[in-house]
Amino acid sequence: MSEISWSYDGDYQEQELQQEQVQEQVQEQVVQEQVQEQVQEQVQEQVQEQVQEQVQEQVQPTGEAPKFKRGLTALNVELGQPIKLDCEVEATDKPSVVWYRNGIEIEGPRYM
Repeated sequence: MSEISWSYDGDYQEQELQQEQVQEQVQEQVVQEQVQEQVQEQVQEQVQEQVQEQVQEQVQPTGEAPKFKRGLTALNVELGQPIKLDCEVEATDKPSVVWYRNGIEIEGPRYM
């Protein structure tokens, strides 16, 4: 295989490349890419399996639905003043508590 390049004085210079070396490099690169793809596929499969196991554990409750022992009560407060909402829930499994305001989840330790 030959490579043609320009020199500074405008003449062609032909440089012989060793075809075997180029083929070996290409083959090595192809093998490396195949190994990388296989490793990525294996890692993705393992991650998916672990995620599915965790989701199944979280999704499958072992007891009954939580029940409110004491629900929220109506409160009147001045605009801009803090408010404390309090309720009591009974559950066999540890319940997940999520507060919403105007349909949007309120997050952070300040609200728990």
